[in-house]
Amino acid sequence: MKRLQFFFVLFLSFTLLFSTLAEAKRGNFRHKTYHTYIKEHKNGSIYVGRTSGYLTPDKNLTRRDARHHMNVKGYKQAQLDKTSNNKNAIRGREQQLIEKYRAEGRLANPINGISNKNPKKRKYINASNREFGY
Repeated sequence: MKRLQFFFVLFLSFTLLFSTLAEAKRGNFRHKTYHTYIKEHKNGSIYVGRTSGYLTPDKNLTRRDARHHMNVKGYKQAQLDKTSNNKNAIRGREQQLIEKYRAEGRLANPINGISNKNPKKRKYINASNREFGY
């Protein structure tokens, strides 16, 4: 009986391993990743955004860009900026990009990613600095 249980557990382990590898090959990962991106208009203005998902970064971004509200305004395909497993770092990165392009006079975003009144704003910026060295 113990031998049968051993082989059953071994069979289940291999089944799980192979299904996980197949999912990874298709780009279906088990953990969520977070991304920042930019969209540029032909006039030089920049829209900054963030997205997330369980697929590869490129697939997550493609999925987001397919229904993006700035496409109808003439913005080009979204370009991946940074990827992380740290949601806070991506929130901070988005705000840093917003401030950068605002200072250049090129920002199209109507509002900040993080409100100046948000008590966690410094936490997000610090997480971005640690992760990306901005």
